[in-house]
Amino acid sequence: MNAARGRARAGAWMLAAAARPAREVLRLVAAARAAVSRRTLRASPAALLVLAAAASPLLADTPSAVPADPPQMRHLDGDRYQLGNIIVDKAGRTFSVPGVILELGSPEAPLEFLAAARKGVKLYESLIELDTGAVDFNVACILIGLEAARGRPAAHHFDPQPVSGDTVNVAVEWQQDGRMVRRSAAELIRTSHSDPPRDDWVYTGSVIAPDGRFMAQADGVLVGFVHAPESIIEHRTGLGLGNYGEVRYDPRTTPPAGTAVRLVVEKP
Repeated sequence: MNAARGRARAGAWMLAAAARPAREVLRLVAAARAAVSRRTLRASPAALLVLAAAASPLLADTPSAVPADPPQMRHLDGDRYQLGNIIVDKAGRTFSVPGVILELGSPEAPLEFLAAARKGVKLYESLIELDTGAVDFNVACILIGLEAARGRPAAHHFDPQPVSGDTVNVAVEWQQDGRMVRRSAAELIRTSHSDPPRDDWVYTGSVIAPDGRFMAQADGVLVGFVHAPESIIEHRTGLGLGNYGEVRYDPRTTPPAGTAVRLVVEKP
């Protein structure tokens, strides 16, 4: 299914879901998440995402309607929700995800992704492993107001053309010597150029493969900078395009391997 048809069907799901009781909507979300994990949901994460977006406002008035089974979304307080390990603040248009700095062996290790999903296949070239999956991460993006319809993912790996989409701020937080340290995503990476990388991140929403797979889920890719189509969030102009090994982490600003961190995504 192409992107336009997927989004059209997702819109129809939204209209249908909006009129359903919260418990029923959440059961539909659970079924959709299960279908994605089995790679049988051809209409995609798009349908899943709108269902989650439809369910979330209902939860504020009916927190008891949240079932114990997946999607494991629960109302915390006000406009704050928990989706698995992700904390979503809808009013603040931000969410945060726990993760850990990966052991890369050397500061010269090449990077293509800032963050990968739990047990993702691209961990070997990622700086952070997040304790979440791609579907839940994408749902959180939608819940803070990001729209895939405005996104244009990369056409191919190392695509030199800028990608487009809703602008996002991406930062990483961790505890150090009893205090909270916060760095923007670009501060943690370096290139061979004299000028430091710029923070210029957009939500592209990843892509659906011809066989119906959600590629962020298949490859475990969440935040990248080499214009990989499967990334959910990408660097607008790209870093290290066509020059593998140019992007590395900065040991002066990045905490040691094994450090517990939180990735924070905000819609400005």
